[in-house]
Amino acid sequence: MDNRFLPRLVMLVICTIVFMHAGPLQIQASSTVAPPTNLTARVTPTSIDLSWQNHAVNQTGVVIQCKMIDEFGEAVGNWGDSSWSLGPLYTSYSLAVDELPWVVTEGFTMRFRVVAIARESNLGPVASAYSDEITVRIPSLRLVYKIGQPSFLLNGAIKSIDATPMIIQGRTFLPIRYVADPLGVDASWNDIEKKVTLKAPHKTIELWINNNTAKVNGLAVKIDPNNPNVMPLTIPPGRTILPLRFIADNLDCSVYWDPQTSQVEILQ
Repeated sequence: MDNRFLPRLVMLVICTIVFMHAGPLQIQASSTVAPPTNLTARVTPTSIDLSWQNHAVNQTGVVIQCKMIDEFGEAVGNWGDSSWSLGPLYTSYSLAVDELPWVVTEGFTMRFRVVAIARESNLGPVASAYSDEITVRIPSLRLVYKIGQPSFLLNGAIKSIDATPMIIQGRTFLPIRYVADPLGVDASWNDIEKKVTLKAPHKTIELWINNNTAKVNGLAVKIDPNNPNVMPLTIPPGRTILPLRFIADNLDCSVYWDPQTSQVEILQ
């Protein structure tokens, strides 16, 4: 073959591959190919982690498709506008948040589905039916606290804090207003009972100084079932600090601890 034609041939192959994997799936569907099932998603501060189960015989690949849904429940674009083609052995995949700039759109959600690609002798490559769909909510609030640092991040903006987060009994503690205020939760102090009350639209949390039992919507709950020494405390010069994870969990937030950077992130 004339070497002058090689660059054109390579470009033709690349363009063909891009065309096949951009937009809606271009492969014929077959009812005999078993679709993937049990699609799940987990959102972390840096990724969207998808997992599923494959069932197709002679499977040659998997395609993940995504569609964006706006705050009014309307689709933005079409299935396949964003898609990822993987090998046949994949049963999970992590999408890096910094590679998906559109995930930061407040109030939007993402809907994912997966399809298996297989080979049938008389048809060539064929696609299964689509998996069950799963909706992933895009967090609108991100809080980052670093142990010993007199500031925290609120959606990337630096905010000062007058009592640094600290580790006590293996848990992160800090003054509650630096969590309650960003989350829009009302926090009040009862000096007679030495009690902190947090009121959210559908949740009331009550905690007492030096007491390892709290109340959530009136029900008694152990703050840390694995460690009875985890409880609200008072530190000089009279500041009340609370265990962060218990508060965040009960306010329906996702909490992530990074031991390498000694920082905790909260997503809501």
